[in-house]
Amino acid sequence: MEYNTVKKRVSRNTIRMIYLYPSLYEAMVASLSSHIIYYMINEKFEDVYLERTYLSSKQGPYYSLETKTTLRNFEFIVTSLHYELDIANLVWMLHSSGIDPRNRFRSQPIIAGGPAVMSNPHPYSKIIDVAVIGEAEVTLPAIVEKWVENRFDKKRFLEEVSSLEYVYVPSIDEPDEKIYRRYVEDLDSAFYPIKQFRSVNVEHPFGEGFMVETSRGCRYWCRFCMESRLFKPYRSRSFGKLREIIDQGLLTNNLNKVIIYSLSFPSSNVEKLIVRFIAEHGYSVSIPSIRLEYVEDDFLDLIKKAGQKSLTIAPEHLCPTIQRLIAKYMDLDLVLNSIYRIIDHGFDVKMYLMYGFKNESLDDIRVMLDSIRKIASRAREKGAKVKISLNLLIPKPHTVFQWIGMIDLVRAREILRYIKRELPGYVDTKLYEINYAWVQSAISLSDQSISDVLIQWGLEGGGLGSWRRVLKKTGFSTKYVFEGYRFGEKLPWSNIALNEDLEKILLAEYEVWRRIIRC
Repeated sequence: MEYNTVKKRVSRNTIRMIYLYPSLYEAMVASLSSHIIYYMINEKFEDVYLERTYLSSKQGPYYSLETKTTLRNFEFIVTSLHYELDIANLVWMLHSSGIDPRNRFRSQPIIAGGPAVMSNPHPYSKIIDVAVIGEAEVTLPAIVEKWVENRFDKKRFLEEVSSLEYVYVPSIDEPDEKIYRRYVEDLDSAFYPIKQFRSVNVEHPFGEGFMVETSRGCRYWCRFCMESRLFKPYRSRSFGKLREIIDQGLLTNNLNKVIIYSLSFPSSNVEKLIVRFIAEHGYSVSIPSIRLEYVEDDFLDLIKKAGQKSLTIAPEHLCPTIQRLIAKYMDLDLVLNSIYRIIDHGFDVKMYLMYGFKNESLDDIRVMLDSIRKIASRAREKGAKVKISLNLLIPKPHTVFQWIGMIDLVRAREILRYIKRELPGYVDTKLYEINYAWVQSAISLSDQSISDVLIQWGLEGGGLGSWRRVLKKTGFSTKYVFEGYRFGEKLPWSNIALNEDLEKILLAEYEVWRRIIRC
């Protein structure tokens, strides 16, 4: 049973569409974009009924939540790839529902967006029909309108939709044809889902609450972060609009908790004011990872007042040399003092760290370990808990690491074993996750040639064993993951224009990287 499910009367004239989320229900309900797409399309198009399905098992066929209609009976499919690994789930869900995952053998068009597609749509070129390079509010309605006008004529629809500058159609567009990202310029005027679906039986990953996006994009240029580049420029909703959204959302959904979504929090006074508003009105709050330069005593007091018991932080590394390489914080004293302040205010801490940078020495890792021990010692003194999520660097398109690549997997395992041995009980990371980082990198950095591999991988059910078997069977090499692309050569995703300044910034970042590693 679900709250806020959209109900429409289905007739012979109803245009039946489905939003296929290629991961678990918990992930779908926590994805704000899923709510935006679902409610926006159903509200804007009276004759369109957009239903939903998600990865519920490995059996299939898959059915819609709303009317229990099988996936193959929908004429139009919308999907989001938030993570590259979800492509295996998408292929499997299609295949097990009687739909050919290969786009040229399928009557239904599949429209795909999300970070994995926006950054590099080419790996999925034989699976999806339309890649959306942009944000749903200002892209998807026009695409749906094209289908309404050219219903059941897939060829004509693809021809029409390829004229949109933010759309890449693999069967029509050349791989080097420029595609220009479209984004919401004014968040206050953009569609926002006041109603939000949630299950009676499945709890939201951040607790039962109303999701509020305070801002979109990021002010910073951390060198490893692809997502910040996909969603620039930084944009914030006004205080008045956020108050309106919160008041309406909590009342409509019968909730008293606000779950804040923001890539960089708090990056404005508005975001601090909205936490004050939440606390003073007696609501509870769940906030995202907090930027350490904004950790102030009065702000921490407000968060505490609003019921938050633990804080998530992402310093990424605790060695000044690596901080300079990745351009995040670059002041270890600021980082440590901010973490101490969080602990002193009685919060538990979850900390996201990275490892596996080329040119990262054992001494750099030891500096990080020494800093972690200091943090752990402070936490013990105050009775607080510290948990560390340690992740291998995954090189991504549109970042400097597209030219640098990933470290050798054997070396990665050695580093992880060493860290876990030195910090028993603190590090929440498994050795097998290194292999999934390799798979993710292989997909994100590839060109069209990997598309057949992904189809076969998905047909075999995904997983590491299937991945290795398919690579062996096809002879596909992932050496580009570890070597990186040669600086100056044309990249598979060169046709994706995210930001007019990005190319210059990337070149400058690469030169800075080279200077640092020579020091």
